[in-house]
Amino acid sequence: MKEIQKQETGLAKQIDLDQFKSIYYLLNAKPDSQIRLLKENKKVTFEDLLELNSNVISKLKTESLETSITTITVVFKNKKVSTYNNWMEFERTNWQISDQTLSISINWDINIKLPGHELPQRHTLKVRLGSPIRPNEIFQLMMTSDKDDELMEATANGVCKVDFINAIIANELLAIVEEWYTGLPNNISKNKLIRMGEKYNRYVAFFLNSIIPLSAIFIGYNITSRGILNVSEWNSESYNHILFLIAFSVSIVYIASIISRLVSNKVYRQLKDFNGYSMFELTKGDKNSISEIDKKNNKIKTGVVTQFVIALIVTIISLFLGKILDKF
Repeated sequence: MKEIQKQETGLAKQIDLDQFKSIYYLLNAKPDSQIRLLKENKKVTFEDLLELNSNVISKLKTESLETSITTITVVFKNKKVSTYNNWMEFERTNWQISDQTLSISINWDINIKLPGHELPQRHTLKVRLGSPIRPNEIFQLMMTSDKDDELMEATANGVCKVDFINAIIANELLAIVEEWYTGLPNNISKNKLIRMGEKYNRYVAFFLNSIIPLSAIFIGYNITSRGILNVSEWNSESYNHILFLIAFSVSIVYIASIISRLVSNKVYRQLKDFNGYSMFELTKGDKNSISEIDKKNNKIKTGVVTQFVIALIVTIISLFLGKILDKF
């Protein structure tokens, strides 16, 4: 008896689910999607976000809007996440806090009455700003995902996506977001020296890894060749002296190669550690981060220049010593 009841209950659930699906697809169309990548590095303030919402709402008021729900999610650098279910709550928030903004996601969930549909049709506009994937994470994403759009979205400074039934409305919403983003002021860019260092970090490291051992080889060659030329009579003592000079020269080259490897690796890491400026000026922490990033980048820049200068000085001294040895 219980088995029959279970079968009847399961059958009833199946019928209800099938009926629900048939009604849903009869009255509602399946949405399509469009994506726009916001690649430029811009600066976003609290007032800019309010302007974006005002532009979107003004557009929606020209349509047969039934419902509109806005959700804002703010992710901070200290791994805190704040979610707001409407703009009033978002505006009332006190943003004079020390947290630094990592990314902001805004989602407009819209239902619009369209001709030819009995029920209002759902459209969603999603905007994600900030938190692009770091360069050292690109390879990992390429290995784990075979979709080009995911990689493009992850590396962009912002993404705008619309799920839509009506293509005209979707294009108008995308145009509003793109025009708003284009009108934002450009973010602070790194100076030319930092950009060059990041671009040519491998070449700089290779130069430092090569120049010091080459200088040591030059010194070792001059020491050994001078010792051989000074031998007037070859005997066991002179052989031992030459062998000592060769061993000494090899030791110099070996030590120089270790030092050059340590210096080049350090410089390579430093050149990759330059910090970019946050695109947000939402919190007090965002504004204070500008001076903090300047200090960190200047410290890294000073360290790189110092290592480079030391390598050049060592090279010049090596050449000078080689010339002196040639004269004696």
